[in-house]
Amino acid sequence: MTVCLLWPIGHRNTAGEDGAPLHRDGDTVHLDERDGDDAKLLGVCSTPEKAAERRRLARLLPGFREEPDCFVIDAHTLDEDEWPGGFTRVPDRD
Repeated sequence: MTVCLLWPIGHRNTAGEDGAPLHRDGDTVHLDERDGDDAKLLGVCSTPEKAAERRRLARLLPGFREEPDCFVIDAHTLDEDEWPGGFTRVPDRD
């Protein structure tokens, strides 16, 4: 079974022009938590259509409506390992 996680991204990074927040890299929503961006899990939906509808409703709410194009919908399969090979820590920036 696949579920869709809905993530709104609040941007506080300084990666854009003149240190302004960068919201998107082309078609991809930019996310750099080390630079202050904030990802919140808004919901877990059973279909992409339900996630899109939840996103539509969230865009009307305070906080979410300020960045209406900064939502990510990720599909995940239940009971499937998302990190089968482990991970490597990236050193903090100086």
